[in-house]
Amino acid sequence: TPSNNNENNKELSKQALILKLQEVNTQNGVLKRNFKNLQDEYKELHHYYEDQHEKWKDQLRDKQSEFDSLQQKHEAFSNDVDSMSRKYLEELNTRKQLEQEL
Repeated sequence: TPSNNNENNKELSKQALILKLQEVNTQNGVLKRNFKNLQDEYKELHHYYEDQHEKWKDQLRDKQSEFDSLQQKHEAFSNDVDSMSRKYLEELNTRKQLEQEL
């Protein structure tokens, strides 16, 4: 009968809708788990890169300190060389003067 067919169609539509909702809920659960996993991975990577960044900054500070120390040593050495050169020239001039006086 047409009334009976109409009821059957409504019941089938309702069951199809329920199945579709269950499928959507399942997909939603999967997407939520995937999203949570991605968030966790992001946090892990973020912490890793923050740590790495700090290590690089520390290494850079160490290298800057090393460079500053070497630069000071170089300046001190250059000053010593300049001082020795002046003394040598003074001694050379003194020697020339003595030679001329003799």
